[in-house]
Amino acid sequence: MKQLILLCAAIACAACTADVQPRRGPTTEGRGVATLAAGDSAVRAYLALARDGRYAAAMSSYDGEWRPLAAAWFQAGDTLGAPEFLAQACQGLLFCHLGVRRTVALRWSGPDTLAATYELSNRDGSRFAPPACCGEAGGPDTLFTFRAVRTARGFRMLDLPVYRP
Repeated sequence: MKQLILLCAAIACAACTADVQPRRGPTTEGRGVATLAAGDSAVRAYLALARDGRYAAAMSSYDGEWRPLAAAWFQAGDTLGAPEFLAQACQGLLFCHLGVRRTVALRWSGPDTLAATYELSNRDGSRFAPPACCGEAGGPDTLFTFRAVRTARGFRMLDLPVYRP
């Protein structure tokens, strides 16, 4: 028994002093300016596709959960495909007509998740401000953050266009 305890203690000490190398991969490499620019470009492209009514292309770069929303928002939501879901959602539940007016911030919110904050614009180029909602006082927030996760296939969107409460 004493030998077993000493053996366990020796293994524990060896583990504590082992030369641990950081894991190589997306969480420790490639988080420079070029990667932020690629993520920014991917988010902008996704929003432009939704704005232009190219719903199949937009949803091909979306990795978020849309099926529970489809079931909750639409009577036949469980029969919709991803492009049909986005097309219907853009008819009154999401602000899909928006473009990016300016980039406010690009930051990492997790090892592989980019959070891109934008000021958005209406089709005429004016700053987008969502209508007042739900008894809120004061001006609405005009900055919106979209998340994109970096994968082997490039950046994939985690958020849908701006929701209309």
